[in-house]
Amino acid sequence: MARVEYIPVSAAPPRPSKQSKASKRAEFSRTVIRGLDSGFVAELTPEFDESTRGLRVSLAHAGRQADIKIKTWEFDGRVYVGLA
Repeated sequence: MARVEYIPVSAAPPRPSKQSKASKRAEFSRTVIRGLDSGFVAELTPEFDESTRGLRVSLAHAGRQADIKIKTWEFDGRVYVGLA
């Protein structure tokens, strides 16, 4: 059986978010796409647990959903996205 220990609420770790990592990334990608303007590109640096490919796929998906044509490319470990 599991060992039970009663601790104060203040000592317990915070509850994890119900929002999954994938939905957080999708929301982030939609925000990036909506923020693009003609003549500018967004430069994204992946965090330690993200890949450049994963970022590009998420951005492309968000662009298709928003019906906004974008272009993405990688250089030196960063992802760039701009309006096509």
